[in-house]
Amino acid sequence: MVWVRLWVARWLLLAWGLPRVVWRWLRVAWVQLRVVLTRLWAAWRLLLAWGLSQVVWIRS
Repeated sequence: MVWVRLWVARWLLLAWGLPRVVWRWLRVAWVQLRVVLTRLWAAWRLLLAWGLSQVVWIRS
C-alpha cells in the first residue's frame, strides 16, 4: 500500500511540475518571438526608408 501512495505522490508532483515547465517554455518562446518580430519590423522600416530615399534621389 505504501508503494501505491508513493506512485500517486510521484504522479501528483509530476502533474504539478509539468505545467510550470510548459509555462516557462511558452514564456521563453514568446519572448524570442517578440525579439524576432521586432528585428523584422526594424529591418522592414530600414528597407522602406532606403527605398524611399532611392526614389527621392532618382527623381531629383
